[in-house]
Amino acid sequence: MAAVNAVFSRLDSDMLHHVKDISSLFFNRFEKLKEIDSRITDVRGMGLHIGVELSFKGRDLVKKSLENGLIINCTADNVIRIVPPLTITRDEAEEGIALFEKIFSEYREA
Repeated sequence: MAAVNAVFSRLDSDMLHHVKDISSLFFNRFEKLKEIDSRITDVRGMGLHIGVELSFKGRDLVKKSLENGLIINCTADNVIRIVPPLTITRDEAEEGIALFEKIFSEYREA
């Protein structure tokens, strides 16, 4: 119960504004990446639960990301799921997105 109370004490209006701000950052950057790279077919989700649909199977991209320190996973064979913590800072989000963009731009299917 103490853990639940601690979580709820953090979920105030400032936290909700923070999540909306960081969510917008992620969605805007992934939409821009989609515009320049047709291998991204959709960007969807809500809040900080983000799905990036690919035109190819994403397992090897996940492996390459993990090798570079970025924790993501893949669902339905071709949807990269990104679920950062609610407490992620803007700097951390920008760093993670930049790393994903770099890995993705260099990635070529085997």
